[in-house]
Amino acid sequence: MRDVVRGYQDHVERRVLLKVARGRHTVIADAGRLEQVCENLLDNAFKYSPDGGDVYVEVRSEVGGVLLRVRDQGIGIPAGAADMIFEPFGRAANAERRSVPGMGLGLYVCRSIVERHGGRVWAESPGEQQGSTLSVWLPGAPVRA
Repeated sequence: MRDVVRGYQDHVERRVLLKVARGRHTVIADAGRLEQVCENLLDNAFKYSPDGGDVYVEVRSEVGGVLLRVRDQGIGIPAGAADMIFEPFGRAANAERRSVPGMGLGLYVCRSIVERHGGRVWAESPGEQQGSTLSVWLPGAPVRA
């Protein structure tokens, strides 16, 4: 995750604030696919924050796994649309109204990758114009004695 965030900080004028909780956060996963998920979540955070604002990334251990959260200060997600944005071609109505480019496939692909790794992905937002948080939980690697 650090490398992905560094890559964005080198190419955008806005800040990506990364907070990694202390300790070891290890998952067994296809590194390329996991990087694809991280990049897509960051792409969305910037795309749906047209007026700028920081993007916050958090990584921490949580009940048998690792939690990744990407929070933005963008257009938010209307009530009832949080699950639909993970469906093929699923886009929230406010993204359509604002003519935000996209086909609605990125989060569907993310969900597929995460689920194939035994994890889950979800979105939360207090409402339109209030930003959103996309979260990924992946099972942690077994601890060796």
